[in-house]
Amino acid sequence: MRKSLILFMIIVFALVGAPSKIAPDKQVYRPVPVSALIDKPITHREASRKEDVPKYRELLMEATAYSYTGFRTFTGTWPKRGTIAVDPKVIPLGSRLWVEGYGFGEAEDTGGAIKGHIVDVFLENEEACREWGRRKVKVRVYK
Repeated sequence: MRKSLILFMIIVFALVGAPSKIAPDKQVYRPVPVSALIDKPITHREASRKEDVPKYRELLMEATAYSYTGFRTFTGTWPKRGTIAVDPKVIPLGSRLWVEGYGFGEAEDTGGAIKGHIVDVFLENEEACREWGRRKVKVRVYK
């Protein structure tokens, strides 16, 4: 019983702080930082949340372009700027992507010729697609 009371008081003093010896009738408690309760102090890098940093993987892929076909995408949306066709075995549908030279988009479509490390970006008209051509680009797949 006595050991548990002493242990309880140690924990309370560690969390709240030891009573001040200024005046016996006015107890002032000083807070103790949580890092003082563990063996090693927490560094700023360890304390920062890992979820705040956008995680992505970068792939070197071949990029082509397509324009309006009159059909919906594989996921059921109408194609628009930012719609990207991918191979779902390489990049999951619904992934947020960044394509070098194109910008941000979302993997919403698949295509018959999109196999392996190829992406097909949506552009407004056929002339823009011809200007885009076929090129090697860096693609970031955000999680």
